[in-house]
Amino acid sequence: GDIVEREFMDKPREYKPLVYCWRGGQRSGSLATVLAAIGYRVSILEGGYKGYRATVGAALLNLPSTFEWRVLTGPTGSGKTKILIHFEAQEHQVLDLEGLANHRGSVLGSRKEGQPSQKLFESRVAAKLSAFDPSRPVWVEDEASLVGNLHVPPEVFDAMKTAVRYNVILPVDERVRWTLEEYAELTRQPEHLKALLSKLVKHQGHKVIGEWHATIDAGDYAGLVKSLLELHYDPANSRSIRERRAKYNPEVLDLPLSALDPATLNSEIPASIFALTPGGPRLPTREANAPSLPCEPDCRCGKCRRKARAAELSAEKELLAQPLSGE
Repeated sequence: GDIVEREFMDKPREYKPLVYCWRGGQRSGSLATVLAAIGYRVSILEGGYKGYRATVGAALLNLPSTFEWRVLTGPTGSGKTKILIHFEAQEHQVLDLEGLANHRGSVLGSRKEGQPSQKLFESRVAAKLSAFDPSRPVWVEDEASLVGNLHVPPEVFDAMKTAVRYNVILPVDERVRWTLEEYAELTRQPEHLKALLSKLVKHQGHKVIGEWHATIDAGDYAGLVKSLLELHYDPANSRSIRERRAKYNPEVLDLPLSALDPATLNSEIPASIFALTPGGPRLPTREANAPSLPCEPDCRCGKCRRKARAAELSAEKELLAQPLSGE
């Protein structure tokens, strides 16, 4: 009686509740009988929540290997999410992990609504996979194993590792413009943005963080984005992508674009990328213990700048330890 009064008395007559308990036994059956007597059209989850979780787990375990995956990769701000949304609008099969996780996958990527629970995220992924047609490719954005605080289901992540990658190449000015559009809410919260950027102090150092804060105070958000791309995101993404390529050796094809508006995407993205690979996708050679690759010689990522500074300090120490001439 308490459940009915607390949960259902304010519901309209056309409300259609789904009732379940742990195993789908007498408890859910009894409540369904009461609700049906009141006049609701009740559905019961067969097997209860335990059975439902087993179904989700089976889908995540078995379905990813039945699809041919296509991965959109490229630097931050290259519009990968926007391209996936465009693909989905064109009725191509898309698994938008960032959308399902409600997170944009970086230190600046949280959304005010917060993330779903891990179980709800898995349920959303399983529902999408269950609706896909194995005779057509599935598109996904190149992600780490974590999207915010949520783990990408292991079988999905494994399928992504060796899939063919389309590397989006977009002019820097377009990347800056798109990033400002995508993160527009942060430009209206300068102190919050400063706090988020301060989390990068271990990677970038106090000097760079201070410069970014000053850029925010000056209202130069385009300059801030350009600096963030140059000093943080591009070096980190480049290193991660090169390590992944070295370890899993996927096929990588460039996808140059001049802009991200629908007309440009329609005209510049070749239709051939949506066709299944004749004879099935190439199976890459996988090296389980491949070493990490070094950064480029002129890399300006936080790690490389710290190494360069440590080398400078070491050289200064050696110089100071040398006896003065005439001693």
